[in-house]
Amino acid sequence: MATIYGSGFAEDARDAIVALLNTLQTTMASGYDPTFSYLYGYHGVAKLELNAITVGVNQIETTSSVNVPGTGPATRYNIGIGVRVHTDYTGGVTDGEKIARLMSSAHNKIMDNLNVASGFRVMEITDWVVGTEFVESATIGGEIIYTIMTHVTHTQE
Repeated sequence: MATIYGSGFAEDARDAIVALLNTLQTTMASGYDPTFSYLYGYHGVAKLELNAITVGVNQIETTSSVNVPGTGPATRYNIGIGVRVHTDYTGGVTDGEKIARLMSSAHNKIMDNLNVASGFRVMEITDWVVGTEFVESATIGGEIIYTIMTHVTHTQE
């Protein structure tokens, strides 16, 4: 995976997760309960509809330079990506079971399908929180924070 200097690869990782969750959304629409109806590629949504999942890049960390077979020198990056489930607005009911079931469905989809072939690999789950409030969207839900690893061969224009 070659890229110009910058952090576009982090958005690529986020977009890969959004694409996976989009297929999950389609699957869940045919009789799964609970389900989510809205999927956003960032956390700061002005008018967030419920039930929703948002995916956002939290941080990018350069870990090392490595030799990747077939491509030569590459930089290894760890990308912190948060997947949030939103089930009610602030002041509403915190339904822990609903939140946990939606988080589990999203997590299973990501772990089963995000692999080395896509250019990204889940290195660890750094946090799993059910029943939290998200100030920027004024909602209640849960969040899973993943550390996603990728190797990037940079080129300069």
